[in-house]
Amino acid sequence: MPRSAKASAHVLFTPGHQEAFVNPERDYRVLTEALAAEGHTPAFVQPDWDRHTPRQWIEQLFRTAEDVSSENPLILAGFSFGALVSLAAAERLQTSARTTRHLGVVAASVSPYFESLYPQVSEKARRALRPEVAAELGALALPDVRYPVQLYVGTREFQLMHDQAAQIMDTLPDVQLELVDEAGHDVLHEAYLPVMVAGVSEMASRLTATDSDQAVA
Repeated sequence: MPRSAKASAHVLFTPGHQEAFVNPERDYRVLTEALAAEGHTPAFVQPDWDRHTPRQWIEQLFRTAEDVSSENPLILAGFSFGALVSLAAAERLQTSARTTRHLGVVAASVSPYFESLYPQVSEKARRALRPEVAAELGALALPDVRYPVQLYVGTREFQLMHDQAAQIMDTLPDVQLELVDEAGHDVLHEAYLPVMVAGVSEMASRLTATDSDQAVA
């Protein structure tokens, strides 16, 4: 994605499965503070991982996005399971009468749990999911997202993560994919974090430029 003028966005970030805002392994305050330092308005979206199912996680993000009143572009950002949820919510927002602003998706290390790749997920990983969660994921089709999507995947991640990114690239119409050198499955890794923040800023600039072009037209 080409670099353009700095712009601000409202960013809804959804974390990985079973993660909260502050975790022993990841402290997402680092990400939200980095986004705020770039002039964005970040908000952490906390799914109820233990009681709800994927459709409810998606519904929660969809409703949260609908309620955002900012005139700035809206970016759904997510990591791992949160990236999956962001893509699915973006598809729903395409038909929402309340979604009038420009919207984009920044998806880091999308979990390979859409129905096409789900059978390739290890039995151990699938058994770790609640039965109702596994059942919904096994039937969740790859979303038909028409908004611009920026994908990231670490060069040290499992092959299935790369397969999921490749499938999204091959399926959706407006996708950019960037490999993050030396990074594994960790969006807060020292190599991953600055790339993620830059991706949000570049998406905001792109969406703002599109808005300006339409206003001139």
